[in-house]
Parts: sequence; C-alpha cells; structure tokens
Amino acid sequence: MRGLRSLGARLVAVSLLWTVLALGAAAFMLSKLYREHVEREHAERIGGYQDELASVLEVTADGRLVLQRDLSDPLFQRPYSGLYWEVFADGRSLLHSRSLWERSLDVAAGEGNAPVKLAGPEGQSLTVWTRTVRHPDFPSPLVMRIAADDARTGRMTASFTRTLAISLALLAIGLMAIVVAQVHFGLAPLRRLGRAMTQLRSGEVDGVEGDYPSEIRPLVEDLNAVLGENRELLDRARAQAGNLAHALKTPLAVIRNSLAPDGSPPSAAAIGAEVERMHRAIERHLVRARVAPAQLRGRYVRIREALEDVIRAIRHIHGERIRIDVAIDPEARFRGDAADLQEIFGNLLDNAAKWARTQVRVEALESDARLCIRVEDDGPGIAPDRRAEAIRRGVRLDNSRPGSGLGLQIVDELCQVYGGSLELGSAALGGLSAKVNLPSR
Repeated sequence: MRGLRSLGARLVAVSLLWTVLALGAAAFMLSKLYREHVEREHAERIGGYQDELASVLEVTADGRLVLQRDLSDPLFQRPYSGLYWEVFADGRSLLHSRSLWERSLDVAAGEGNAPVKLAGPEGQSLTVWTRTVRHPDFPSPLVMRIAADDARTGRMTASFTRTLAISLALLAIGLMAIVVAQVHFGLAPLRRLGRAMTQLRSGEVDGVEGDYPSEIRPLVEDLNAVLGENRELLDRARAQAGNLAHALKTPLAVIRNSLAPDGSPPSAAAIGAEVERMHRAIERHLVRARVAPAQLRGRYVRIREALEDVIRAIRHIHGERIRIDVAIDPEARFRGDAADLQEIFGNLLDNAAKWARTQVRVEALESDARLCIRVEDDGPGIAPDRRAEAIRRGVRLDNSRPGSGLGLQIVDELCQVYGGSLELGSAALGGLSAKVNLPSR
C-alpha cells in the first residue's frame, strides 16, 4: 500500500483483491461440489443399470445364461459408445453388451465392489463398477461389471466450469464497476473539500461552505470554527494595536506640547499624569493580548488548585490584617487556561482585600455547566448608581488606595472572552459583592 498514494486507489485495490479471492474460492468450491454431484448421480445411475442387468439375466433349460431383453439405455447397443457391461462366472466372460463389440473388460480388474479405473476398447479412461450376485438357477456366482467413459462426466464438469467461470468473470467486472463508482461517489465530498481548501488558500472564500455527509460535517464545522477563531484573533490583534496607538496618541501629544519650544522647563505634574495614563493603557492592552478565545482552551482546571496560589499571594501582600474565608466546591472545574482563572481571582481578591476592613469571603459553585464565583468583603462597598462606572476602563472611584483602576475592567473583559459576565452587588458582609458567571464545560 505504500506505493498507492491515492485513497481511492487503495480502496479499489483492496476491493479488487477481495473480489478475486472471494470469487476464486467460490468458483473452486462450486466446481468441486458440482463434480461430486455429477459423480454421485453417475454412480446411482450405474447402480440402476446393475439392478436392471441382474433382473434380465435368465438361465435356460440346458444351463446357459442368456439375456431376456436388452437394457433400456441405447448406448449399450452402440459399438464403443462409452457405456459397457459384461458378466463373468468362474473367470470366464459369459455375456457382454453390444457396445463392447468383440472386446472384453479386463478380467483382472476390480475384484471388489469399489470403482476402479480401466483402459477402454479405444484407449479411453473408464470407471468400472463391479457387483457379485447369485442366480438361483446358476451354480456359480455371477460377476457383473458396468463401465462408463469418464469423458462424459469430464465434459459435463468442464461445461459447468466454463459457464461458471464466465458468469463469475462477468460478476467480477460488474462488482469492480460498482466498487469504482462507489469509491468515486463516496470520495466526492473529500474532493469537494479539497477544492474548497484550494479556494480558501487563494482567498476566494472565507470558509468551507456546502452540504457535507455526516461523517465529514464535524471536520468541516471544526475547520470553520478554527478559521473563525483565527479571524477573531487577527481582528482582536488589529483592534488592540489600533486601541493602543489611540490610547498613547493623546498622552504623547500632551507631553510634546509640554516641551515648550522656548526652552522653559516642562510641567512635571502634567508629564507624570500622562506617563501614568500611558502605563495604564499599556498594562490594559497587555492583559487583553494574553487572553485567548475560550474555544482554544481545552484543559479543565480545578478551582481549588488555581485559587491556592492566589490566596497565598494576597495574604503575603496584605498580611494578617485580612481573614480570607474560602467555600469552594471540591469538584468545581473551569474549562480554560489556569492563568486566566488566576487573573480573575487575583484581581477580585486584591480589590476586595484593599477595601475590606477585616474579612473577605470567596465562594465557587458549579451547577448546570455554569461556574459561579463570588468574592465579598466587609468594606464600604460601591453605591448602586456607580457600579457600572467602576467597571469602565481605568476609572478609579477613590484614589485613597493604590492601583491603576484596571482590576474590575480586566475581570470583565476576561469574562466576556469566555462567554461569561461580571456583576457587582451588595455583600452580606456589608461591602461589595463581585459575582462572576462562567461556562464550566
């Protein structure tokens, strides 16, 4: 099969090999069964001749053995017809068929009842059947021999074999034509898919279109999904580049204008503010650039394992001032990247720890293929009318705590990428409640 690069050629070659072997075995078995059938029927016919011959033998008053009448088969009357009979007694030939003419069957052949081979009057191959009977009026046992030319059964078998060979050859040709048509028809969707891929590479189409069989449809759907994800990644990369350029354009313009052409010293406060603005823009876009579509994240992450490192880091930053209570479903899982999940936990916990007085609580529960993460604190919280504003890019509602104001906005973007959402509300502890809903499967 190494030399057969074509899938269609391989299928045709395997089908051809199987067809030849199957039909060859069928031809051999059918020919063998037919020969056995012919030989068995021939032996039964010879047995009938032997019964008939025994029934027409008669002994005259002077003790001679005679034939009451000729046997029914006319071949016994035609010289050298290939069908002969002869009766022996005490080693002497007493009677024989007219077809034997002046010849005699070999007396030495076939003392038993099993068929034996014998050379005929004209050199043909004969099969001789022997039967010994006793006539009530004849003193010695009578040995009857009936011989038949093997050529007759050979001709019948050869004729059947020729007919069988021609029939099976025509059947093989028909089967191969059907196989070729079946392979051609069966592989047509793959050829169509190949042409679609060629059009895709040449830029004529954006995806693989058309109705494909159920066996190929999942491949086409996955291929279109991958193409869509690649387009999404490209669009996101272009959008990120454009957004970053737009975000840096204004601060750079302000800094350039601050550098007065008359040589006066620039305003340090103005430049510092714009540098901080540029820093937030770069940080925000770097986070967005790290996030891949959820469809490209195939691994399952256990929530408890991803949360342990984050809690350890938060406790290291905020010390023993904050108590973190954890209520995590041991079986809760997230289908995505562990770094993205830790980014969500990290921003929510860091934000809660900054504003909490003494306590932060983390809950995670998986239900109906959805993952619900809730982070609450006992801090001052956020007024309901300002919660939507807190998620906007780089908006800081209170500058009394350090930070860039990007934490909740980064969490919101990550949730949107994975098909989830971020909701802010009032916590039972008295502060802010940040609830994240994500698909877990």
